Amino acid sequence: MNIDPLDGPVRCYINGHCSSIDCCVYDEKILTSLNLFINIDSCNDVIDGGIEKYKFSKSLLEFDWKSEHEIYLGGIYQLNFQLEELPGSNNYIISMEISICWDSEAACDYRITVLENNILAKENCDWKRPLLKPDFSMTKWKTENGFQANTSLDGQSLTDLLEELGVSNFAIDDLPNDKMYIVSMNVSVCFEANSTCEDDIVNVLNNVLLPKQQCRYSEDFVVEDFSLTKWMSNRNITRTDELQEYMLYQILEELDALSFLSEYSCDRSREPWGPTNDGWIKECSTFVMLPYLNSRETTCIIMDTCTGIKCCVEAPSLGRSFDFSFELDACNFQLTIRIEKFVYNESLVNYVYGTHHQFYLKGIFLIEYTVDELSSSEYILSVSLGVCLESSEPNCIVKQVVADKVSLPKPSCDWNQGFRIQNFSLEDWTRIRGEDLTNLTELAVLQVSSDLGISKFFKKPSCVRNGIFYQPENFGWKRDCPVSTELPELHPGMTCVLLPSCTEVDCCIDADMFHHSFNLVLKLDPCDEKLIIGIENFVFEISLYEFDWGVSKKLYLNSVIRME
Repeated sequence: MNIDPLDGPVRCYINGHCSSIDCCVYDEKILTSLNLFINIDSCNDVIDGGIEKYKFSKSLLEFDWKSEHEIYLGGIYQLNFQLEELPGSNNYIISMEISICWDSEAACDYRITVLENNILAKENCDWKRPLLKPDFSMTKWKTENGFQANTSLDGQSLTDLLEELGVSNFAIDDLPNDKMYIVSMNVSVCFEANSTCEDDIVNVLNNVLLPKQQCRYSEDFVVEDFSLTKWMSNRNITRTDELQEYMLYQILEELDALSFLSEYSCDRSREPWGPTNDGWIKECSTFVMLPYLNSRETTCIIMDTCTGIKCCVEAPSLGRSFDFSFELDACNFQLTIRIEKFVYNESLVNYVYGTHHQFYLKGIFLIEYTVDELSSSEYILSVSLGVCLESSEPNCIVKQVVADKVSLPKPSCDWNQGFRIQNFSLEDWTRIRGEDLTNLTELAVLQVSSDLGISKFFKKPSCVRNGIFYQPENFGWKRDCPVSTELPELHPGMTCVLLPSCTEVDCCIDADMFHHSFNLVLKLDPCDEKLIIGIENFVFEISLYEFDWGVSKKLYLNSVIRME
């Protein structure tokens, strides 16, 4: 917290939680020191204040934010304060003034501004209670439930732990690739400390699938026709002035973007951002041709993956720099955008390459990008970054092109991947969740597919073995190849097509347990010298110019579906 030094006969103390300001003022007329204080209890939603023993207490639920509040003692001693809540960042803006006035018709004997538009962090509230099981052991619990001691818990496993400890009245599991949440919720009213109050628990939701709403990342502000110029003019702030920190907080709170702001601004003069001569820090070991950046505004890092860029963009008029990143994960088929604390993931499965995108966060932070896939080993990337606070053109106070058709080398991917969950066993997974291994519910299929990281690659709809593409078949094969070829008899739950090129095989395998059929493809193209292999939408293209002929290869979809 940045505070100015105090002059005169006053000393103040701010406690470690940044929630209490306690001042001692010496009155020379009566040779006595007086205590003036404000205490904000954000956990119990109460504010206390007072002068000596004259005190007041008020609920923050009914508090008049932004208005000036006054406390008088005998008309002589005065404590004025103003408090503004910033729920988006868990902070307050506070101003506080102390006065001593012995003559109502003359200037005050003493007046000092203790705080002026300072940012005050809310206290972190401790909602914990003692364990319901005093002898609980995390190590023992993990062993009994089939988890390795060093395994991180997430998703359903974390929900199970919280329920075991009795600290979960609601549970939410995320199915990002299915764009769904799994929600459970219990409600109870309990007046006995030594009781679980099980008889009073009402089950509201039990593993209910709730669809996620479609998010819009457009250029529209939450406040219609917002203008930084107009905002500053209304407050008599010169447009050329640098905004103070609290002003930026107010603007971002008004535009519903303050919750995304990182606690600390990136600093282009310090590591990892600087120093640099051309605006770039190069962590990629491969040479990449990068454009010169305006060092007065933006510094970027080409990441060690060589397919990611992160930048620190300075907006001098806002008195702040902002952190952006754009990452392409070629092996996990994912695009990730980060703006300060905000994270957005988009699947590259079925991605339409070469399309221009404008991504706005609350209309303020802009990432414009185009991703082209030039070959199986190269992306072509164009990216522009902006900070925009005007509804009319030019709407961005900062805009910088950081990549213009830059060639980025794709990494080599490990196709022989193990299970996403170490030592995974479907039998153990179903036992822990009380599921029937031989008859999984739709919810269980969604959960296990998400936990194993394979659901995002599922084709919708799945292939159909009895459909016209795979029929008629003989011993599992449909032969469209005009050349006579000896083919093995296939498993009853599998049908394959040998296509007319005679160098392409397309298979459909039923997995009744998953209520899904999986499509596997192998295509050799001797004309373009390339091999295409895939499991569902987990597809790779390989050049045959440097191919290891005669060597056995493996393609595993997170070890669940395997192709050799």
